[in-house]
Amino acid sequence: MELDDTTVNRLMSLGLARYEARVYLSLIRRGSFTAAEVAREADVPRQRVYDVLDALVRRQLATARPGRVTTYSAVPPESALARLMSAQRETVDRLERTSRELAGLLVPLWTQGRRHTDPLDYIEVLRDPKAIGERFADIQFQARHELLTFCKPPSSRRPRTRRASPPSGACVRAAARSARSTSPAP
Repeated sequence: MELDDTTVNRLMSLGLARYEARVYLSLIRRGSFTAAEVAREADVPRQRVYDVLDALVRRQLATARPGRVTTYSAVPPESALARLMSAQRETVDRLERTSRELAGLLVPLWTQGRRHTDPLDYIEVLRDPKAIGERFADIQFQARHELLTFCKPPSSRRPRTRRASPPSGACVRAAARSARSTSPAP
């Protein structure tokens, strides 16, 4: 007998394993089966069918009738589906409780983490001239009031030419002197 894959998948969405769904669908088609018969009917390996039948009996989806050979039968589908839905609801309720408890624990930690600031979080070290230019343009575009920068030598120096350049302090003093000499006398 061919079992409908859609029905098997729907039973799986309610919490059954594939073999459990196949065995349950086989059991509802007849009054009772032995383990060997249901294994053949459901196309489940015989060594696995005993575990599957025991799982269905534990979940109250099937009953076992002891005798010379134990036989198994399915509980009515309405009862079985109600039990599966009840189990799913309990799982969802448990997950909701866990989620609320975790939220109670994690939200204060998250809030506390938002207050923590590290001065080094505001420092960027850029060495590539192209990256510096792109980042500086981006920062200028995002600035609202003012832009403060700091450049650490040697990246702020002009590249050296073949001629020896005077030390940077000499350049500043020379620029200051030339500014004084070109300014009109009072």
